[in-house]
Amino acid sequence: MWYKWMVGIFIVIGISLILRSGEVKPVKTEGTSDISRSMTKVYMSEKNLDNDSFMELYTDKAVQYTDDNICLCKFEIHTNNGVHMKGENARYDINQSSLKILGPIIIETQDGDKAYMDGLIWDRKSDIANTDSPIKVEGRGIIVEAKKARFSNNFNSFSFSGGVNAKIYNNYLTP
Repeated sequence: MWYKWMVGIFIVIGISLILRSGEVKPVKTEGTSDISRSMTKVYMSEKNLDNDSFMELYTDKAVQYTDDNICLCKFEIHTNNGVHMKGENARYDINQSSLKILGPIIIETQDGDKAYMDGLIWDRKSDIANTDSPIKVEGRGIIVEAKKARFSNNFNSFSFSGGVNAKIYNNYLTP
């Protein structure tokens, strides 16, 4: 009879050990204490009340490190004038209203023109964006390559500098 009690006690202890092993405990990792918030599948819409322009942003992941510094992973930006930007990593400084895009970025217009570059800094207050990396623009019948570029007027105006090379296709020039 006593062996039934012993088996029962072992069963209860075994079940309690199994249940305790599934408990979730806080994990302390080094280097993540600066993260104040992390979000996934973020959609943001921003409208300028002065001129009715708007911007929509979608990102797979946004990590806020401080009150004024947010990192974006795999993001897309759409503007009301048909500009579409796509990149892998960016940092947005809320106080400076500045977006620093790290790594490759593609900017596409509603007409289908595309700009390929590596890195871009967009000062949203002044509406000026710059890249000091090589840029390649493919448009209707033309390819332009340069060492640097500057964009303004919501990416509708641009200038190239440093080793600018343009290729115009013959069939584009004929009526």
